[in-house]
Amino acid sequence: MHARLTGALLRAAAQVSTLWVVLTLLLFAWLGRPLWQDPAALASLAGFSWNPAAGQYGLGAMFAGTLLLSSGALVLAFPLGLLCTLFVLALGPRALARPLRQVLTLMAGVPTIVYAFVAVWLLVPWLRDSAGVGMGFSWLAASLTLGLMLVPTVALPLIGVLAPADAALAPSCDALGLRRVQRLLWVTLPAHKPLMLSVLLVAAGRAAGDTLIALMLSGNAPWLPQSPADPLRVLSAHIALSLATDTESTAYAAIYASSLLLLAWVGFSHALSRRLMR
Repeated sequence: MHARLTGALLRAAAQVSTLWVVLTLLLFAWLGRPLWQDPAALASLAGFSWNPAAGQYGLGAMFAGTLLLSSGALVLAFPLGLLCTLFVLALGPRALARPLRQVLTLMAGVPTIVYAFVAVWLLVPWLRDSAGVGMGFSWLAASLTLGLMLVPTVALPLIGVLAPADAALAPSCDALGLRRVQRLLWVTLPAHKPLMLSVLLVAAGRAAGDTLIALMLSGNAPWLPQSPADPLRVLSAHIALSLATDTESTAYAAIYASSLLLLAWVGFSHALSRRLMR
């Protein structure tokens, strides 16, 4: 009886969540109707110029900025997360592995705005004054901060799945004379490549959807950066910045087009991640 009730509640929660996402998509589509009714404005979405006063509503620079910032963050987060996983499971001494796992758990619970504020006061001045990275607010500053925040997103799921899987393989590998590190690197990790790709996709979805770090650290310039020292703007920050008082304007409708694009990006990442985990 208890199991049936729990199953029914879980199914109901899943159905409500699905319905909520569908309703959100329909709401965005309805609120963006001024854009859909203007062929010229709709065609301009694919451009790289955002200038509502001139009838230009290009989201290309923001889409590219989202891709660049997410990629920069993942270049830092995934290797660090994988190294933390290896350290906790095999490479590090037990006296340090347990505290590192606790630190990762603590990092996962720290609000995004805390990472952003610390980076504004410490990282940005260092990049500007010591490293000579422009004004400090840049693609590089946002990528470093976002990458650090995503390390637990990569490491904790890997540790949670690989630890019991590695323990289950221990008797067979011990019989073959493999050490713990060899077992993890040669057997456990190769057997869980879909898991690692799935974790990477989840981290990519979270990187694309983050707002505060991009809003506070990237510089928010709506054009393509030429180097990591340049500012950029991502879709999530663009939505937060591009507020319009006239809710019927084309510029306001373009915000909902940005929302649809961002939701599709994150949804695709998570759907592909779930498919890989099956």
